Amino acid sequence: GLVDNSITFACDSGQFEFALALCKTTGKAADEVHYKIALSLEDEGKFIEAENEFLLANKPREAIMMHVHGGDWKSALKIAEKFVPEAVNEVLINQANAALEARNYHDYETLLIRAERADLIINHYKEYNMWHEAIRIAEEYMPQEVSELKTMQIRSNRGSASGDSRTLLQQASDYARNEDFKKAAECLLMINHTNAELQTVERALIRAAEICNQFLENEE
Repeated sequence: GLVDNSITFACDSGQFEFALALCKTTGKAADEVHYKIALSLEDEGKFIEAENEFLLANKPREAIMMHVHGGDWKSALKIAEKFVPEAVNEVLINQANAALEARNYHDYETLLIRAERADLIINHYKEYNMWHEAIRIAEEYMPQEVSELKTMQIRSNRGSASGDSRTLLQQASDYARNEDFKKAAECLLMINHTNAELQTVERALIRAAEICNQFLENEE
């Protein structure tokens, strides 16, 4: 009715104090007003104040999403733990994905294990043929997966000898990033005239030589 229209009009014209006063005098719930205040504060980058308004609006999930978008994981987790326990793992998974993008594998693994999602780590490592890493996680958290992963590793290693050079280059850079330089060099040496053009072979050999000089010693 008239009161609702007045409250909406007051909010739309930024007169939030007036809108709250209207709610108070008419006994209307102020949730919607607090929600609009929260959105306005979020737009201004005032995240702490916005969080408070989201909570007053009984919308803790929106506060969590705001902090997730802003990468403020600590605040997102705090609200989730207090108001939306079922969202805790969602926050941890989002944080883990951000760690992965930043190539921070340690945090990526720690966060997903905390969220009880070792399966996501294993799937990621499988996708990049990082069998050593996948098996390491499986042995600790999903032992029932280990034998299948080992079988897949053998099959993949057989196939990768004639695998396409792009996959091998990707594998090599993943191994190097995890400081498994011997495996990185082995992958690069699988790139030859049967699966790549001369320029790619040359580049792979030079990179393998660099890895050997910098990181490997003795027989390796």
